[in-house]
Amino acid sequence: KEVDSNSNPLGQRTLYRATIAPQLAIKSKLAARPVLRAYYTQSWWNKENKTSMGESAPAYIDKTSGAAYGFQAEVWF
Repeated sequence: KEVDSNSNPLGQRTLYRATIAPQLAIKSKLAARPVLRAYYTQSWWNKENKTSMGESAPAYIDKTSGAAYGFQAEVWF
């Protein structure tokens, strides 16, 4: 059985995540590079997971959802 840092039993923890990440590429082949990708991720978790999420991301210590967005580039050389 899983316990927290004070040896208290944890309940059933859940995490759901949805991501959208369209990309732009110069060529249309599957492995074509370079590419530029924009992404947006939305995550939801239950109250049993709040402490665990807050330990790795303190801004979410009292939250049950969060989002991340940005850009990613890939090149081959």
